Amino acid sequence: VGLCWGLCSPHPLRGQAAGAAMEVLRTRLCEWRPSGVDALAVAPATANGFEVLEPRLAVGRSNGVVELWDTTTWHLHSTTAGHTKRSIRSFLWVIAEEGSAKQRLFSAGLHREVSEWDLTTLTQLVSVASGGGPVWSLSSAGMRIFAACEDGTIRIFSAEGEPGDLMLQGRLNVGKTRLLSVAYFGNDFLFAGGSDSRIAKWSMQTRTCEAAMQVEKARGAETLVWSLVALGDHGLASGDSLGLVHIWDPVACVVRYRFAQHQADVLTLAASPDGSVLLSSGVDAKISAFSKQSDGEERWVFSNAGYGHTHDVRAIAMDAGSGKFVSGGVCGALRVHQSRTAGSDKRWQKRGPKGTVQLSALSPVLQMASIAQGSRLMLCQRDAQLELWYLQQPKPKEGPGAPMPEAQHVLRVSLDGAKEGRHLAASAIAPNGQHFAASDDAGTRLFQANLEDLEVRRVEGLPSEILNMPARALLFCGSGLLASAPRTTNEVVVLDVGALSVVALLKKHKAPVALLATEGEWLASSDLNGVVHIFSLDKLQHHAKVPLGCDDNEKVRAFPTALCFDGGRNRLIVALSTHKLIIFDVEALTLAQDVPSIVTIPPKTVPPCARVCGISAPPAGRGKLLLWGHSFLVKVDLKAPGDKDAEEEQPKKKKKRKSKAGTPEGAEAAAADASKGGGDGNNSTEACVWKAYEGMQHIVSLHPLEESQWGAPLLDDPNSNAAEVSHPSVATANKKRLRAAFAKGRAMVLTLEVAPVAIEKSLPQSFERKSFSRVQS
Repeated sequence: VGLCWGLCSPHPLRGQAAGAAMEVLRTRLCEWRPSGVDALAVAPATANGFEVLEPRLAVGRSNGVVELWDTTTWHLHSTTAGHTKRSIRSFLWVIAEEGSAKQRLFSAGLHREVSEWDLTTLTQLVSVASGGGPVWSLSSAGMRIFAACEDGTIRIFSAEGEPGDLMLQGRLNVGKTRLLSVAYFGNDFLFAGGSDSRIAKWSMQTRTCEAAMQVEKARGAETLVWSLVALGDHGLASGDSLGLVHIWDPVACVVRYRFAQHQADVLTLAASPDGSVLLSSGVDAKISAFSKQSDGEERWVFSNAGYGHTHDVRAIAMDAGSGKFVSGGVCGALRVHQSRTAGSDKRWQKRGPKGTVQLSALSPVLQMASIAQGSRLMLCQRDAQLELWYLQQPKPKEGPGAPMPEAQHVLRVSLDGAKEGRHLAASAIAPNGQHFAASDDAGTRLFQANLEDLEVRRVEGLPSEILNMPARALLFCGSGLLASAPRTTNEVVVLDVGALSVVALLKKHKAPVALLATEGEWLASSDLNGVVHIFSLDKLQHHAKVPLGCDDNEKVRAFPTALCFDGGRNRLIVALSTHKLIIFDVEALTLAQDVPSIVTIPPKTVPPCARVCGISAPPAGRGKLLLWGHSFLVKVDLKAPGDKDAEEEQPKKKKKRKSKAGTPEGAEAAAADASKGGGDGNNSTEACVWKAYEGMQHIVSLHPLEESQWGAPLLDDPNSNAAEVSHPSVATANKKRLRAAFAKGRAMVLTLEVAPVAIEKSLPQSFERKSFSRVQS
């Protein structure tokens, strides 16, 4: 358990003044851990002459989670809850029908099933037993799917028909040992690699084995052929447990090129659609690139290599549309690379070494926490368990420094589905701490907590609309109402906790709801299509649709990642995946006019690929917002134009033409421009003051603290040694700036974080690469 209460000193951007200080209670209570990446697949950018809609990146993790990512902003779009007994090892994107760009997503793994996924709800449409045990690899030809199985057979499935149609058609008896890889080549041949040091070539027309290619062995032990990939018309590539990459002639079945660029197993290969670029990686975490030269000999050569991952790389996927490729492995972090063998993208080359961007290994949806302000309770969600923590009142402390609150682990709760391997999808706790709710794939459960007796009792008699419906999001609206967003339907279900009855079914959405936010009489909800609606809890009916520039009938590039109401000022703040903030006046039913209504987050403050996981409006900070993600904490001051305080903090700028986005007539047009990543609406970034707080990393949740419940700020003396009570990673202000910050007032914030040391300890020991020095004669 780690607790540290200290002052965060804002790091102002160049030309901006320092603002007020902020007390941050940084807690490290729950042991959240990243989940490794086992499978990746990127859908083609175009199909049948049409553009394929986002999200296009499928990610399979070691805890059974399946994720869909947007490849334009590299933000997580949707996710499943995960399952201990499910392990995804391969994905396939298949064109749904001729003359269309619609895609179908299939997966398979060590749980012995081949499944198809609904791309809207990300639920399984159908799951068929492989018949051959665990499935290690998938390949396809049209609507035929080939699965390399544990029993040495290739099982053939047909996906003809509508989505959800999947049928086992037959099998090929390749051998008696495990098959680890499979690749379809040309119009007739199927290659399969296994654990017996050979690659078999099969004709799909005659259903016979035409040849077998032997790979190298070391000390008589069998070599594992971990990966196969077709190189268009240029051959077949293999990666094996000796760290070798071979390029084969698929007709003569002989080795044409041999590359020894790796020091351990090559676990994954990826090729460009035209087969001219090949990528390889594995246990040594090295990513090697090979390219086919277009000279007369058409030779394959080693191009370059890079190191970015700390542990094994288990999957690589190439995106032909952007020239980028994605890699992932044991450490759980996705890395997006600009292929140096295929053009260059100057925008990405500037963000990180060699044009590489690393995405957070933590889940913004499944690894979460909620707080009960009235009872000082924190509910932490981790895999299949809930942990309830209590922050005691700080005890008087003798000597220098401030009194520290103590954290007490109250209890741990899991649903019945945990015994079957189900993970939690959503959870929430009531403001008074007397009730909390949790949901998995089997449905939603409500609990009543009695802290005095340390007793938790499951509430019986829930309506079937709640009990049997898995929830994508849960939120208590006050202590009397529970809002639930079902995983497979499009409405928001409102439950009266006291009467145990459904009081409203809010049905304005046309896609499953993913985000919920509430304050007072208002409830805001955002769906997977990027549409935001506001409902009145007093009247239990629809109030307004927030103009984000999207159409109910079309998926848009931008989608909300966080919602927040602005502390009693009847404003809703929406953070989009394109790093735009939309400020909507709930009562006026239009974009806000008294503050900037469409705000662009400066890329120097928050990297464009970093997700805004949450927005908070501290009660003590008028017109101020806190934006946070897993690796950043930023404050933005939304002072109205002409505000004296804003003029003092904001450097003078050249006047610009006033936008019409703040008027009802211009709201839709301005928001549409914002959702596409362009336009700044009514006074965007330049009308705001931005401050980034240094030393913040692995933030899982952030909550502003109410002084009425938590008491006054603990650090009352600006001359005290604040460094004694703050974490070393948080820079403390100098005395002069600190006194000025105290004079402007302070906000109190609670963060739940993961210690970097804890993440390192949760990972296995990384491969130790050997270093070679060149000897000169």
